[in-house]
Amino acid sequence: MRRRVRPGRPAAATGLLVLAILTAAVPPRLQAQTPVLWTKPQAALAAELGMDNLDRRFYRPTFSFAWPFALAGGGRFKLDVSYLQRMNGDLQGTIDYWVRAGAEKRISDAVSFEAVLNHFCRHQSSIANPYVLNLNELMGRVVVRAEGWTLGAGFGPYIGGSGGYESLAAFSLDASPFILPEASFSGEVKWVDFERFYYEATLTVGLGNGVEVFLRAARHYDFPAAAYLGLRFRSDGPLARYVDDFNATAGVYPYYGTHKLLAIGNYRLMFVRQEDRRFLTAIEFQTPLLSGDGFLDQFWPDRMLHSASAEYERTLPGGMRAAWYARYVIDMPVDKALRFRSHWATGLLLRNQSEFERLDKPIRFEAAVGYDFAFDYDARLKLGANARILRGKAAAGAEFVIEANAEQQSAHAKAFLSFGRTIETRPFIGIRKVTYLTGGPGTPDPFRSSLIFGVTFLKWREEN
Repeated sequence: MRRRVRPGRPAAATGLLVLAILTAAVPPRLQAQTPVLWTKPQAALAAELGMDNLDRRFYRPTFSFAWPFALAGGGRFKLDVSYLQRMNGDLQGTIDYWVRAGAEKRISDAVSFEAVLNHFCRHQSSIANPYVLNLNELMGRVVVRAEGWTLGAGFGPYIGGSGGYESLAAFSLDASPFILPEASFSGEVKWVDFERFYYEATLTVGLGNGVEVFLRAARHYDFPAAAYLGLRFRSDGPLARYVDDFNATAGVYPYYGTHKLLAIGNYRLMFVRQEDRRFLTAIEFQTPLLSGDGFLDQFWPDRMLHSASAEYERTLPGGMRAAWYARYVIDMPVDKALRFRSHWATGLLLRNQSEFERLDKPIRFEAAVGYDFAFDYDARLKLGANARILRGKAAAGAEFVIEANAEQQSAHAKAFLSFGRTIETRPFIGIRKVTYLTGGPGTPDPFRSSLIFGVTFLKWREEN
């Protein structure tokens, strides 16, 4: 039987020594750091899709947000939400969820210290899964930045979660450019309990417009080593890009018995943008989380809901916009031996501004009607009203959204506030009613009319 090394004072001293060496070893000439990192909110999206050497498709969106603070010399709060879904031809496979939250304290222009909590859990789509790998990494990290590269090192324990994991040391390196002007490298190694290694190393080549092709070698927690080849769309960077805007929502159901939380993320890719026409795609995921044995107990997802739509839009007189759309929706049960169900529809859409979610006009609407190839018809209606308050520094409003076909119906109504420019923040409260296609909690209407409150973070395109 393999002997597990238990972390003690020597292990902790080793980790602290590594951090101290990294901090002291930065020569003054390398201490070059762009000040915008510490003075302006940051938001970024990276969406990856491709294949691995085990003949699986994969998809990984990552939503990242950071807000600066001025206390004690300055720093920033950070939040990253992502998942990696691997699927076979029947859309069965693992889903690795990550939520990373922490604070980064600025020590100098080149050196900072982070305290981070990384939550990880692994689930299965359309597969019965009696065991969920669930880990919480609590680490202190030193980050060293210089022009063209970033180096990080951290050490800390695992808290709660699955057994058999006690401590880890993590080392990371990001370099851009790397060998070629268009290439970059990012990598991380985790040394768990000073016994076994997990890693991820990615070589990326930029193609322009925020599009990259990458090759990755990785060995993730309790998973075989694999190679990944894929395409990535990014929202950050100085050049023009296809990612138009994105947002992420976290909602809480305080009185609901089946689900307690809801996570939503979506983004748009704008491929054609002219004064009189646009061609775009919109991608969204929704994940309701089961109540479990209590609000602070397990945070297990009930399902993954994906939707992808394409629109060709033309402008009309009076500021109206008309579009043809095609939309695909899929409902994938998680940790249950239930096959996914999906449907797709096409039709016509009418709206009175470029994006319904923008608060450009005091009255907003979007209406769509079409044919659903599985469920007869497709109908959607969005109504919104809002007004500027606090001398234009904030806004208040309300929205109502209804979607229906012969099999599913959903209705959302909410009131919200809105503030912030670089990252728009919208706390909200409302009512949400949804029916699902597959594996509901056992009633014809598994999501009763229910109170929900939460917050949405929105990032709009900044023109270059």
